[in-house]
Amino acid sequence: MPAAASASDVVLLLPAWSAFGQPDWLPGIAGAIGRADVLERAEPGIHAQLLRHFRVRPARWSAAAVIRQSDAGDAAGAAWLRADPAHVRADINGARLLGVGERLGVSQADAEALLPALKPVFGDAGMALDAPSPSRWYLRLPREATLPAFSDPDRALGEDLFEHQPQGEHARRWRALSNEAQVILHNHPHNAFRRECGLVPINALWFWGGGRVA
Repeated sequence: MPAAASASDVVLLLPAWSAFGQPDWLPGIAGAIGRADVLERAEPGIHAQLLRHFRVRPARWSAAAVIRQSDAGDAAGAAWLRADPAHVRADINGARLLGVGERLGVSQADAEALLPALKPVFGDAGMALDAPSPSRWYLRLPREATLPAFSDPDRALGEDLFEHQPQGEHARRWRALSNEAQVILHNHPHNAFRRECGLVPINALWFWGGGRVA
């Protein structure tokens, strides 16, 4: 929120206008947006939004470690990576990320059903998978672990997965882990229960935000 803003002001963080197509706004919302002041265009994604409110050096930090500290208070001494429940859908041109974490309505029952099937995959690779919140799943890695570059879910949502493959050292290993997790989740019977409840299946994990708190 700008320094001069009053307590009654509201700042909306919106995607690029081109992402809206032709939205069917409610009259009150359309009118309010029409009277709003447009602030300076900001970078997309959770990293950029965190940096609007916190100043850190270097200016690139680990969202996974910071949010883990907030969730569980145990981020120190390890490297962290978010491994959030996700929904991927195949289409004629490949596959797209259509939902991650809270967007999927993930419950505690979902986490308790799916995590036991996934933990051995990552345990064999020297990582611990857990979920202090049903929609926020984490991998704990050795502090010195080297991670490739992953895309934030805000950047990847709705886009072709091929454009958001991990990049850099060890990227192939993480692609293999992602594929193995997808196979397990695709075949897991709990997803049939989610479909019966009118929810999309959790059929992938989305890795992002890796690093340490310091």
